[in-house]
Amino acid sequence: GQQDLYADIEDACTVLRNLSDTDDSIKQRYFDKLLSLSQVGLVLGENSTANTSLEHLKREVLTGEGARIKNSYMKKLGRTAIFLSGVLFILFLFDSLILRTQVMACICLIGIGTFGGSFISFGARKFDIIFEELAVPEKDMMNPLLRLLYTFIGTLIFSLLLLSGVVDIKVGSLDTAELLTSPVTQLAIGAVCGLIESKVGVNVYNRAVSIMGN
Repeated sequence: GQQDLYADIEDACTVLRNLSDTDDSIKQRYFDKLLSLSQVGLVLGENSTANTSLEHLKREVLTGEGARIKNSYMKKLGRTAIFLSGVLFILFLFDSLILRTQVMACICLIGIGTFGGSFISFGARKFDIIFEELAVPEKDMMNPLLRLLYTFIGTLIFSLLLLSGVVDIKVGSLDTAELLTSPVTQLAIGAVCGLIESKVGVNVYNRAVSIMGN
């Protein structure tokens, strides 16, 4: 009905309004088409024609803007991951050469693995981007920096649970008992948590709830 059409048009208008780094003249062309199909559906009552035109417009916008927006977000995520990994690598060298505290080195390598895994995760999860994701690539609306820091902190908490024996995982020859002593294990745990970054915080929270419940 017209109410559904109106809601779909409003949603499309919101996405178009929030397109990042799109030329104003191109945005205006999209809005002109949206206005035209709105008049067809809401004024003339041709809902079927308007819905078909709206789908065509969404495909046009997705074709024109999808690759650029996805690649732009991935570049921001990649640059942020490289920067944070660089900071942790400097701290790792400082610890290895001067402080020699096993814990800091462990945290740094876990973080480097986490940031790398998180970058790969976005590309894998967002292999196909949809129209509604053009304005906000991630449903939780986190920017790249907050996403990486959130995943890093969640991974550290998960690592503490591993060390305390609350959680125990074994994959192939990977032994979490070596978490404090094996750089490969530290990088691997970080990478795995980064790859499933959308679930790390939720899983840690659920585990904490189950512990408190018991």
